[in-house]
Amino acid sequence: GSLSANHQVDGPRLRILHMTPADIGDYVCRADNVLGMREVKFTVSVTSTTTVQETAPSVTVRPLPTSVQVGEMVELHCQVTGQPEPRITWYRAAGPLTSNHQVQGAVL
Repeated sequence: GSLSANHQVDGPRLRILHMTPADIGDYVCRADNVLGMREVKFTVSVTSTTTVQETAPSVTVRPLPTSVQVGEMVELHCQVTGQPEPRITWYRAAGPLTSNHQVQGAVL
């Protein structure tokens, strides 16, 4: 049968982007040339339980600026880990960020 849009073929690689029960079944990898053809059939199954261990967020900001001269730009990177993936929010302890501040994901 044909593969759905959830499947990507890139040369010898098959990617199933978001496994669902609809993806359960037999798949075949076939190779052929002028001397013959070979194929391997395998079965893919889906388990519904997650084995990922949840962890509290861990946050590190790099670099740690101690002082910056007036007029200079400083760029801070917030590196986070955690499961599920933590959401990053930047704010000033003294109040909201001004238009002088730019936030792009984990970068201030």
